[in-house]
Amino acid sequence: HITPLDERVKIIEASSDMLVLDLDDNPAGYKVGDLVSFAPDYMGTLGVMNSRYIDKVVR
Repeated sequence: HITPLDERVKIIEASSDMLVLDLDDNPAGYKVGDLVSFAPDYMGTLGVMNSRYIDKVVR
């Protein structure tokens, strides 16, 4: 229920505690520890907002 904002990044596998991404040839130069931004769909947002394990900040 999430989509990478960088269209070159593909989600290969995901579970509750890990996410595997295909960076293709990695033209953006991503390294371990870099941030990758995602856009959640409605169900993704609903899951995050209802989870007690995720801190939320509303501005």
